[in-house]
Amino acid sequence: MIKHSITIKSSDYKYPTTEERARVRAESRLLSPFGFEYNSEIKMLFEDNLPSEEVKRISDLYEWDMCLLNKLGKLSETNVLLRTSYQRGQVEQIEIEKAINDYLFDYYTEIYYFYFFSARDLIAQIINVFYKLKIQDKDVDFRKLVQNQDLLFINDILTDFHTATKKTNDIRNSFTHRFPSNYPDRRVNIINNNGRIAYGFGSETVITPKDLIENIIESHNRLADLIMKLKVEFGKEKMPCS
Repeated sequence: MIKHSITIKSSDYKYPTTEERARVRAESRLLSPFGFEYNSEIKMLFEDNLPSEEVKRISDLYEWDMCLLNKLGKLSETNVLLRTSYQRGQVEQIEIEKAINDYLFDYYTEIYYFYFFSARDLIAQIINVFYKLKIQDKDVDFRKLVQNQDLLFINDILTDFHTATKKTNDIRNSFTHRFPSNYPDRRVNIINNNGRIAYGFGSETVITPKDLIENIIESHNRLADLIMKLKVEFGKEKMPCS
């Protein structure tokens, strides 16, 4: 039985203002693709006389990079939406405003983790093409690239990112495959103690919005670092001076 309910109308939802967007973007690292340029396949084949495999490689790098551009744009927009909802939730609110911001924060947070790992996997596809690993698209896996013997020269870059985003991956898995970590776990536990059956109840442990926002900020920065370091390896950018 529902003890208490709130009616939310569509007019109650408010998009981030110009000021809110500017504040989040000022606080967030810019995410941009690698910058592989479009080249005419006809020109490469018949004027530049490039081998067909190299033509395909150059073309594929551009197409994958456009996919990454699209995904990073969605990730960045989601970052604005969830952080705005979180920041609005930090001030005193009437009940309906709190309900809206709590709901939107949960909603956009789950979307963030989807786009984050989708972007990571697109980067894996670009690594596969750039270094001519010739792994089938369906078999490309960022986690496997970490141990790939043909990528030892960028192993530190891949390993650092993989290790630093382990918690991020655990949270994503809880949203998609397991009991969601942002929902109180009230499930009953059955314990067999030497043949005696005992029942227990969930601790209702739940990850807090503060924990989630900290992980989102950290993972966002790690993704920006990964792209920047790979740009250097791809010859698209020089390493900034420390």
